[in-house]
Amino acid sequence: MQVTRRGVTGLTATVGCTTLLVLSLSMPVRAAGSRSFQAVAAADGVREQVVSPGAPLTDTVVDTGGPTAQARLTSVGSSTGFAAYPDPGATVLGAPSTAGTSAVSYPAAVTSSYPVTPEAKQSTGPYSLAAHSRQDGSDAAASSGSAEPNAALLSAQARVELTGDRVTATAASDDRSLATGPLSVGRVRAIATVTLGASGPAKPSSTFDVEGLSAGGTSFGIGPGGLTIAGTTTPLPDASPVTSVLDGAGISVRYLEPTTTPTGAVSAGLQITVGDPKGQHTTYVLGQASARVTQTVTEDAFVPPPALPPPPVDVPSAAPTSPDLPGVAPVQPSTAVVPPPVTATVAPPVSSATSPPLVLARAEVNGWPRSFFLVLSAGGLLALVLASLFSFLGVRRP
Repeated sequence: MQVTRRGVTGLTATVGCTTLLVLSLSMPVRAAGSRSFQAVAAADGVREQVVSPGAPLTDTVVDTGGPTAQARLTSVGSSTGFAAYPDPGATVLGAPSTAGTSAVSYPAAVTSSYPVTPEAKQSTGPYSLAAHSRQDGSDAAASSGSAEPNAALLSAQARVELTGDRVTATAASDDRSLATGPLSVGRVRAIATVTLGASGPAKPSSTFDVEGLSAGGTSFGIGPGGLTIAGTTTPLPDASPVTSVLDGAGISVRYLEPTTTPTGAVSAGLQITVGDPKGQHTTYVLGQASARVTQTVTEDAFVPPPALPPPPVDVPSAAPTSPDLPGVAPVQPSTAVVPPPVTATVAPPVSSATSPPLVLARAEVNGWPRSFFLVLSAGGLLALVLASLFSFLGVRRP
């Protein structure tokens, strides 16, 4: 039988295409690195905690706050805003469902969520709650009271937003015209901000300012060192009129230090505690706005190719040793060689200074995907096999 040149060419092309198919199966897939984020901002006009020793179940009978504003934004498209007064806390809002109700309905709160509920409001006189959500951010604001003398005005704001490749979380509280016993507070303002750009670490910062502190008509200030003479950083003497008036009323005033982490900031605060001889005391915290932006970096990774099945091995059967078959030497059984164990090498961690830029989309495959080569190779293989068969039809017999 004689094979034509056309048939030989078809066979050669078939073998080449088969080789391409095998190579495409062994190609690694490269997943692109990405960075995701979550931004949260929260502020309270005031936090209140009442402790009563000997109370049933727990000594802390009240632990609440308000007005409260919170906002949250993530790189996967979740954008929410929340405002309440008073803040019932996560325990109440997250109560389990009963009688077919999905969650506890709390009338003194509004919630926005993009794209389902982009806006929510509630307002009655000096009481106002508002929340707005969009694809690239959320805002929340809550206020109560009046700025008139002897009438407390409490307010809180929270904002998270994505502008270009920059994520920012900001929380602020502003309280005015507060008084308890002989202590008067003119104004307390607190701001916490965190900014995360396309490269580099997050940048947290905070500010805090107190104005108009007085006790029994005597002005004073406060700072990291405690109570100070008004307008200075000089500590008050132990026998100052301010100290005597506050101690006589069972009131203590304390400065709360700000805290900063690589991903967040909590502003300074003013803590006021009012106690009685029976041990019951109420603590008020003004300020301490908080903001946080966290990120998760997924570095480039190479997915190993699928393991190809080992080639079949012909294992010869042992030759019979019967004397009826002279001249046939017995076959010795082969000894299997066990390959040495493979030691995995862990790559060193990638420095954050060389981390990839901020990417909000899902990770993509760089270059042509492996499926492209599979389809191309399979199609070519099929076409060439058919061409080879047609070529063999032209075989000439002698």
